[in-house]
Amino acid sequence: MASQEVVQTRTRVEKVRTIKLVPDQYRLLRSFVESSTKEGYEWRIAYDYKGYYEWRKPTKWVLRVYKHNNDNLDVVNLLEGIYKVETNVIPVAELLPVHSRAGIWFVKVGGELGIYHAMGRIGLIFTRRAPVVFAPAKPLPYFRPIAAYEVMKALDNYFAL
Repeated sequence: MASQEVVQTRTRVEKVRTIKLVPDQYRLLRSFVESSTKEGYEWRIAYDYKGYYEWRKPTKWVLRVYKHNNDNLDVVNLLEGIYKVETNVIPVAELLPVHSRAGIWFVKVGGELGIYHAMGRIGLIFTRRAPVVFAPAKPLPYFRPIAAYEVMKALDNYFAL
């Protein structure tokens, strides 16, 4: 017997969309989001290079944030916090895995940071307000959805624009 929905919301309802990532990208994002933010860990130290800052979690990831950036992207706002872009983008920051090539780019759009997701000739940008979660494209043990706002909250622990 199917259960019937008995809750009536009194606010606007927005469906949460699931963005499928290759398993290496999902693992990278999860490792970054779940890394401790307590001082004293090696990845809580910013290394100051000529054009960027870098944080490193040994054997896991590198977060690189470029010192000079802009948000001159020609975007179309699809939904609250979701933008479409059809031009080349230049990342403000990159989350790079240590042992693979499946990195994640962050771009600046309308003064805020967003996660860039390439889809062929177009790309989507998800800001902290986007009703999306990230999940692996293939089943992984102990998988859990990771919300866009959770990723942005983790980035807030490292830098501000």
